[in-house]
Order: sequence, then C-alpha cells, then structure tokens
Amino acid sequence: MPDPPPDYYNRLLEQRRAEYAAKGLSKVPPDFFTSTTRYVAALHEILERETRENPTSKKVEMTRTTYQRALASARDVLEARLGKISHLAVQHVNLGGEPANLLPEERALYDALVRDLSGFRRTSAPFLEPASGSSAPSPAAPPAAPGGTASTNPRPLAASPPPPSTAAPPPSPPSSPAPAPAVRPASPPSSPPSSVAPPSGPSSPPPTAVIRVLQDQPALALPNETIELRKEDLLVLPVEKAQLLVHARIAERVDVQPRARVT
Repeated sequence: MPDPPPDYYNRLLEQRRAEYAAKGLSKVPPDFFTSTTRYVAALHEILERETRENPTSKKVEMTRTTYQRALASARDVLEARLGKISHLAVQHVNLGGEPANLLPEERALYDALVRDLSGFRRTSAPFLEPASGSSAPSPAAPPAAPGGTASTNPRPLAASPPPPSTAAPPPSPPSSPAPAPAVRPASPPSSPPSSVAPPSGPSSPPPTAVIRVLQDQPALALPNETIELRKEDLLVLPVEKAQLLVHARIAERVDVQPRARVT
C-alpha cells in the first residue's frame, strides 16, 4: 500500500473543526469516506512495520500518536454527521425540506431513515397525520333558498335580503269596521333569486402564528426558502407549520395580544 499523503492528517483535523462548527452538514469531498479509510489503513500498516523493525524507536511513538489522533478525528466526523442526518430525517418527516451536502453513502442512509420514520408515524402515530382533504374545518352549509336551490352568497344571513314571503300576514287586532279594499288580481309568483357569485377581490392571507424557538436547529430547507432556527428567535409562520414545530418541541407558541388604542 502506498504511503498516505503527508498533508491528509491536517485536512482531517480541519474537516473535524468544520463539522463541529456547522449547524447542518458541512461540505466534504465526494470521496471522503474512501480516502479516509485508505489513509487510516496506510497509517496502521506503517505502524506495524516500524514496530516490528524497532519497537522502541521515537518514530514508532510518533507514528502511533498520529494514527490514534487520525482515527479519533475520523470517528468524530462520522458520528457528528450521523447525528445530523438522523435529526434531518426526523425534521423532514415532520416539516419537509431537503438537506444539503449529503454524500452518496449518506444519501442512501437518509432515504432509508425517512422511509422507516414515515412508516412508523403512519402505523404507530396516525393521530399526527393530517386528515384527508383540507386541514381547515369545512364551513357549515348555508340554508336552502326558496325553491330548493342552495344559496351561494358568501355574505352573512343578516346582510342578505329576506326572500319573498308567501305566508299570510298575522291577523290584525280587532278594530272598528272599515270598508273592504278592492280585490286586485294576484301577481305571478316571483322566481327564486339566482345565485350570486362571490365578489371578486384579493384572497385573504393564510392564518399565521408567532412562535419562539427553544433551541438551535440545523438549517431547514423549505420549497421556496431556507431558514435557520436559532434559540430565542421569534418567527411568524403559517399555523400548520407552527403547530408542527410546537409538537416537535422545537418551539413554543407565543400569544400576541393587540394593544389597546389610546384616545
């Protein structure tokens, strides 16, 4: 086996520092795992050869120290990335988003974790799955208009004109006799009011909620943006995504009371 690159040890230490400093996955070379495996194996082979030749030499001690530190640094990088990948898989199942800087080997692990976590959530915690259709409760059906046709007017009933009444008026209190009014021919019944299309205009914004982040989190990649969750940050998010963060114990709901107007 050829000797390892002389500067690979320093690169491995730098990669360890970068991994600990990044909240998400740091960027590593595509062949990081294979090259690190070759490097550690080459150091081990050199250590065994020099130990056989001169076990008490200073070079053997230096090689052993380099081998042990390189092995520990590689293990630290691997364990840090495994922890982040596991957290990102749970975050994807709860909130969606895609992580960055995944190596091919890590991508296969991430996809398997997401698949298994999603299956566990569906079978063991179905109460966390959104209901079919719209998550918002459906509004009550409006009362039927005269003639059996349901009214499509979105305005409140109080603002709608009352339908023409066909019932007889209540009897008037007894009074002094009066001449009977002339009898007029009955007018044809009015046709039921046609459905009124809702007024066009800008759609109302979706409901939002204010949350406070409880702990630092890796960067979250959403369909249109990427956000970072830092402890004590206040965020305004759609109600559905805010509830997911609260259920995951990543944030807590903040009730914002409107200020009274001073007159």
